[in-house]
Amino acid sequence: MELLKKTKRPALFISLILVYLIGLFFINQAPTDDHNWRQTLTLMIARNFMAPDANIFFPKYDIGKSPGIMAGEFPFYNYILSFFYNVLGYNEWVGRWLNWTATFLGFWFFFKTMKRYKGHWMGFFSTFFLMFSVVLVYARKTMPDTFALSLVLIGIYYAWSYLEEMKKRDLALGFVFLTLGFLNKISFIPPAIILLIPFFDARNPLRGKIIFSALMLVTLGMIGFWYGYWMDYLLETYQNQLIWPTTLSEGWQVFINNTNAHLEAFRETIYRNTVSFYLAIAGIIVAIFSRDVKYVVAFALYSLVTFLFILKTAGTFHTHEYYVILYVPMMAMNIGYLFNKLIDWKRKPITAYMLFLVTLVLGFFPLRRVYEDYQYGQTHNYHISLKPIVDKFIGPTDSVMVNSFLNPSLAYFSGRKAWSVRNDVMGKTEWMPDFKRQGLKLIIVDKHTFPESDTLPYLLLYEDEHFRLFKP
Repeated sequence: MELLKKTKRPALFISLILVYLIGLFFINQAPTDDHNWRQTLTLMIARNFMAPDANIFFPKYDIGKSPGIMAGEFPFYNYILSFFYNVLGYNEWVGRWLNWTATFLGFWFFFKTMKRYKGHWMGFFSTFFLMFSVVLVYARKTMPDTFALSLVLIGIYYAWSYLEEMKKRDLALGFVFLTLGFLNKISFIPPAIILLIPFFDARNPLRGKIIFSALMLVTLGMIGFWYGYWMDYLLETYQNQLIWPTTLSEGWQVFINNTNAHLEAFRETIYRNTVSFYLAIAGIIVAIFSRDVKYVVAFALYSLVTFLFILKTAGTFHTHEYYVILYVPMMAMNIGYLFNKLIDWKRKPITAYMLFLVTLVLGFFPLRRVYEDYQYGQTHNYHISLKPIVDKFIGPTDSVMVNSFLNPSLAYFSGRKAWSVRNDVMGKTEWMPDFKRQGLKLIIVDKHTFPESDTLPYLLLYEDEHFRLFKP
């Protein structure tokens, strides 16, 4: 066992580095993979932050009438991404690389937190089950979700350290990373609930708990300002909405009507196998029988707040697989807790080796999901050819109309500001004069989603197997 204790930290570090490097081989992929709409929206906002007069309080996208200000989450990820664009030039791979790198930093700090909590084995297995999950799928996308999760995980580590050691540097870093993570995605408040474990530890100084609580009140005030006031102001002023919360009662009705779909998000989506789900259930059962009160309370509150978030998002949670990312740290902790206990009970090296083999076998399923997502992008990349085609007919500052409605991908790949509308809107000839007065120069139709568009009463300028271009 002593040999295993000396090798498990390098084994984890090498594994993280290896997976990270392999992922870099697939980083230069256009945003045509699953959830391309969310990625292209993120890219639009980041690209617009490159303007000299850009303001982080006014995130702007390229849909609809100018200025296209979007009422959404605090755009920290987009803003940081724009700095990299200003240095490296506008390249789509930069967004993937930034998220991929930040996510792996989050994995490492999660390991350090779990190691501090229960030792090396807890950190070792918890981190593997955090990495080999749906988190890895979205770590390679230009989206703020795993980026925000990583900020929170880094903040948790420093906050936990402060509660135990009372170092001012840890307090400052914990406050900054937690605040930025929560602002970037309010849905990642639940993972921070695991800080109740050191908070309710009687050995930790009371003064540190009071100071940390006071700073978290400041954080909650900032969150309240953005999501409770500023986002409403942007929506009322500019009429562009990204987040669609509902009341708890409405969310409850949606949950009741789609209970199995919600359960599938935890049972199947996180790990793409039910074995890992039941291992996580076994982990919390072991904690209950071990009378680990602080852990069980943290689990219960984490789960409760997650459930309230499910109700507030209503129909969105069970139809968007990346929403369940907020609960993966708890699932990973439960499995790490179980495996740590099994090793403590057996006290045999073979137990650790067997559990590591189980981890690798179960890791195959989420890794396969990553590959499937990459293949999806390869087979849906016809949008890449759109901009060179559009360049032949209109100038770079001219506006277009596309038939992708809520999905901004077609507008993004056109390289133009656009009206993104339903198919039926394109046939309303009486509306076209108004659009033209506002700058409309070209109508772009994706034939895959509007095959009967050959009946549109406009001059056809171009057609191929994917697109039709009309003069309005």
